[in-house]
Amino acid sequence: EGDFSSSSNATALHFLTGASEAASSKMHLGSGGDLSISTDGASIFFGASSEIELRHVADDGLILKHVGTGDGKEPSLTFQAGDNDIAQDDVLGQINFQAPDEGTGTDAIVAGADIIAFSEGNFAADNNATSLSIRTASSGAVGTVLQAKSTGDIHISSGDITFGTS
Repeated sequence: EGDFSSSSNATALHFLTGASEAASSKMHLGSGGDLSISTDGASIFFGASSEIELRHVADDGLILKHVGTGDGKEPSLTFQAGDNDIAQDDVLGQINFQAPDEGTGTDAIVAGADIIAFSEGNFAADNNATSLSIRTASSGAVGTVLQAKSTGDIHISSGDITFGTS
């Protein structure tokens, strides 16, 4: 990755492949540990029969797909907390929505919304009561706007409630 010297020997590993064209770098591992797959539409397959696919969609995002057909062939994404003693209010998993590259800084770069699963009490052999909280922000930190409890109760923060089309 540059000129070698007594203090620098940064090296990358490039994987070159080709089908009907000259082989070119489709994947590389940089000296800093970053792995890049540099082909639009590229997929990573998981499992002995490659049944789970994670595919890049250019300028859009990622697709997680179970490539099998028929019932029971849907993908799942599981968040697992490594904590071995879940107590009340421990977070089991969280999805954050942010715009950290926003140029105006401060409030604009913190989380704009999140979804959090958290324990309602100490977990035990007969208890795993969990709430799901949806939080949004209008200025600064996010705050809970909707919470689904393990009892089935739904708590909605102050604001308008609209059903149907507007």
